[in-house]
Amino acid sequence: MKAYAILGFLLLSAFTDNVSPLSVTVNNVECVYEYVLYEGDTVSGNFVVVDHDIFWTSDHPGIDFIGFLGVG
Repeated sequence: MKAYAILGFLLLSAFTDNVSPLSVTVNNVECVYEYVLYEGDTVSGNFVVVDHDIFWTSDHPGIDFIGFLGVG
């Protein structure tokens, strides 16, 4: 079983050479941007919204997240 874990780790590390973290903190701002330096780079992520004024239930509409491809 240890051999499979080591093999899995080696395979995973082989495909994640150029991975770097991205962290953004937003306070009362509606637009956030980050630059992607190289064409073909993939950006993925998640976000957490904390609003102390309301309690979100399962029927809350949520927040839209939209990504744009900048050219030029």
